[in-house]
Amino acid sequence: MNKEVSSTTFTDPVRLIQEKKFAEVIEILKNNNDGELNAESLSLLGLAYFHQEQYFLAVNAYEKAVKINPSQEQWKEMLQKAKANYISEVNVPVPEIYHFERNKLLVKPVIPENSFPEEPKTLPRRRNLLKKIRLILGKSLGSGSTSAMNSATKSWGKIAGYKGKIWTNWYRKPGMLGILTLAYMR
Repeated sequence: MNKEVSSTTFTDPVRLIQEKKFAEVIEILKNNNDGELNAESLSLLGLAYFHQEQYFLAVNAYEKAVKINPSQEQWKEMLQKAKANYISEVNVPVPEIYHFERNKLLVKPVIPENSFPEEPKTLPRRRNLLKKIRLILGKSLGSGSTSAMNSATKSWGKIAGYKGKIWTNWYRKPGMLGILTLAYMR
């Protein structure tokens, strides 16, 4: 049940739209009709929102107007435009292009005094005997393991080697012997 807007109320928004006073149109249509607008008023409200770049509100107004009067092709067209503008966010400002000047960018910066924090105070290092023992033990075991693996690789390579035209025969050997063969071939 829509209230018909009186001719004076209807002509005011049309005149204001022609004068590009869109905020006043929105105020008149929202305040003077107790929240119930007819299709014409909704289309004018949508047009005012559209020109104010409030595309979400324009879409809502045009959808209601088209729902009431689906025969208006112009409203459907404006609804599509408002939807496209809302989705593409054409109302979001984009900063202007600024071309940097090379000399300004490469100028040595001026650093004011006391702009850097003070050097942190270093704490005296504690000599941890357990840490030293673990380090020495780790290095020893690592060196010993490396020497043992190198010796095993060289020994196995001299004993078994790899023969034939196909060098990939290492995978036919069982487990560790295959790995030693591959290590020897490298």
